[in-house]
Amino acid sequence: MKTEHIIAVIVPTLYDHMDFAEKAVQSVERASRSVKNLRILCVLWINNFPANEDQDTYEHRLKKKFPFVHSCLFSTVNTGFSGAINSAIIYAHFALKPDWYCIFNDDALMKYDFFMKIKQYLGGEYDGLSCKVIKPNGQVESVGLKYYPTGLAFPRTHDISEKDTPLLCGTCLLLSNNVISKLLNKEGYIFNPLFFAYAEDLELSLRMLSHGFRILVLNEPIVIHEGSKTATRGSKFQLYYSYRNILYIVILLWPIGRILVNFPHLLLGQLYIFLICLYKGYIFLFPRIWASVIRAAPVLLYFKKQNLAHAPYLWKFANT
Repeated sequence: MKTEHIIAVIVPTLYDHMDFAEKAVQSVERASRSVKNLRILCVLWINNFPANEDQDTYEHRLKKKFPFVHSCLFSTVNTGFSGAINSAIIYAHFALKPDWYCIFNDDALMKYDFFMKIKQYLGGEYDGLSCKVIKPNGQVESVGLKYYPTGLAFPRTHDISEKDTPLLCGTCLLLSNNVISKLLNKEGYIFNPLFFAYAEDLELSLRMLSHGFRILVLNEPIVIHEGSKTATRGSKFQLYYSYRNILYIVILLWPIGRILVNFPHLLLGQLYIFLICLYKGYIFLFPRIWASVIRAAPVLLYFKKQNLAHAPYLWKFANT
């Protein structure tokens, strides 16, 4: 194993959420003290940064308060999760040259032994890592994701076994430089830029498996998730992007044969979405989702063609 690994910890946030991001950074710093032979470089990406505020001055104040922060990157608009991470990864790839990239939510906290637990898996056997995420009350929130033939995905709430398909969870995931270099060279991005928010971790996981990358999800509860600040759970925003993006994934990554075989399951998945929209009182949300998918069809098919040209589909569905 390499004697020292460089890990770029990327924390995307919004200017209005900096109080959460600061707590996340503090937890990363505490965790970094518990292990040797790892060099941790923390990179903050701040969306919706006020255009009338000086970025250099703000960065200076922030680094003075948090010397652990290596770099601050800014956008005066909200580029979304995927846009923020892609831009921060490209910066880190060329400026910091890390061995691993850790994507860490601004509303999450690392446990003190985080880096101690993952260190043994950084030697090259795996290309992507994720872990059990718990809520502040100790309840399990996710052990990666679980994907179904209906096209729906939900957090796995029980320990993952060797027979289960490992899928990364966006709350906290690590990607090797091998993944970053190959995906940037082949596709020009890491997280699909069509995904503003939600399901981007699922799409990335499936695409990684299709390229033959190996993913490990640890059953160790080493991350605490205080709760999503992107949108209120069950809100129109969350449901729209979540359900629209899982349809994007079917179009982008499922071979035509797989779509035909699982068509009855897909219809059940769409019925579920329709009923959830009705239950929440969002009467026009379901047709709005499909209208968005239809408008985006030419772009989705273009992306699909590019992905199909690069790798066979090696991943398999859970529960099939």
